[in-house]
Amino acid sequence: MIAFYNYNDVVAYGLGRALAKINVGFGHGVFLTISRMKEHLLITAFRILAIFTGAILAPFFTIWLVSLYRAYQRKKAERFWME
Repeated sequence: MIAFYNYNDVVAYGLGRALAKINVGFGHGVFLTISRMKEHLLITAFRILAIFTGAILAPFFTIWLVSLYRAYQRKKAERFWME
């Protein structure tokens, strides 16, 4: 998405010009749509990055927290039986 963000104007112009040969209104509409999409691409790319980072880290933290809880329960049980 970030690569598309950098080349968005070039792609919009080329695609709009190619489609304008078929239908002028359609080519102009495609050009405007892709040009207006540029401002949303960077925000969307960072949102996707944040979501995937959270999705990757969540299982690791879950396993780590369960491990800590089980170690606490084991120590608590050992202290109970040692008394």
